[in-house]
Amino acid sequence: AIRNLATDDNIKVKIAQEGALLPLSNLLRSTDEAIQEQAAGALRNLAVNPKLRDQIADEGAITALVELLKSNNLKVVKHATGALANLSMNVRNKSRIVQDGGLPRFIALLRSGDEQVQELAAVALRNLS
Repeated sequence: AIRNLATDDNIKVKIAQEGALLPLSNLLRSTDEAIQEQAAGALRNLAVNPKLRDQIADEGAITALVELLKSNNLKVVKHATGALANLSMNVRNKSRIVQDGGLPRFIALLRSGDEQVQELAAVALRNLS
């Protein structure tokens, strides 16, 4: 539900104000891929808002999202890559993503069999450059 609500700009800010960013970041570390997918999708939608990018990163989401780039689940990888592409539009987050090992993972994803993953990885690399 939060993932769907996180598409409305006014609701995005309220989701953050109500304290959902830390729990969503923690859910990225779940062993359940369906939960990982939903949490990454929600954070991907929330990270479209420039005002929330630092807050999302401050809750530890970048490290967990970079780890999800290694997932065997294509939906998890798509949402994690999309979230990181959005987060990488923030200057502070660029160095965080690189420090957490995102660069080689994005390069590897350029060879993904999924065109959307390739595109999102290319966007993230463009933002990091």
